[in-house]
Amino acid sequence: MVRVMEVSAYPHGQGACAVRLFAEYQNEFKDGDAVEVFVRTGPGTYVEFSETISTSGGGCPELRDSAIKEWLVRLGHLDKSGRRQWPDGHPLQFYLTRLSDGVYVLEEK
Repeated sequence: MVRVMEVSAYPHGQGACAVRLFAEYQNEFKDGDAVEVFVRTGPGTYVEFSETISTSGGGCPELRDSAIKEWLVRLGHLDKSGRRQWPDGHPLQFYLTRLSDGVYVLEEK
C-alpha cells in the first residue's frame, strides 16, 4: 500500500543531515527498523541508501544519511559546509512515500 508522509529536514552535525517524521506518523516506524530509501534527485533519477530508523531520546523517528545532505546541497537548501539556507523555526518539508514494506522515496513537496 502506497502511503505519503510529511517529513522535515535539518542539519545533524558530523557531515550528515536528517529528516524527521511528523508526529502523526510516529507509529509507522520503531527504533532499529531497517529501511531502503530512494532520494529523487531528478526526473527518473534516484540515489539509494539503507538506513536504520533512530528514535534516540524518545523523539520522532528520523533518517540520517550523508545522501540527504548531498541532496539538500544540490537543491540549494544547504551550503557545502552544511549550513542551512532556511530561517530558524521553518524547517524544510518533504514527502516520504512508502512504496512497500521497508521501501520509501524521499522527494520535494
